[in-house]
Amino acid sequence: MQINSYWLKKYSIPVEDVLDPQKNIAMGVWILGKEIQRYGLSWQAVGAYHTPLARNPERARQYAVNVISHMRAICETDKQLRQNLNQAKAGQ
Repeated sequence: MQINSYWLKKYSIPVEDVLDPQKNIAMGVWILGKEIQRYGLSWQAVGAYHTPLARNPERARQYAVNVISHMRAICETDKQLRQNLNQAKAGQ
């Protein structure tokens, strides 16, 4: 997960901890959970995970837009793979 320097400073997280995959994921989930508690289960919370809204709301919004775009691409790829698999099964 991406944990930026703002969170490292705010919660006194050692840089070494974010380089450890298990600690990184645990901290990222914890930070995202805090933002979901604050803003609800919303794209606003996702944006705030990346950039606190009080600091730069436009940057937070753009991050959420980017996440949405990536999710749509993943879903489209998954859909195409499933269609290809079904066609291959039907052709056997």
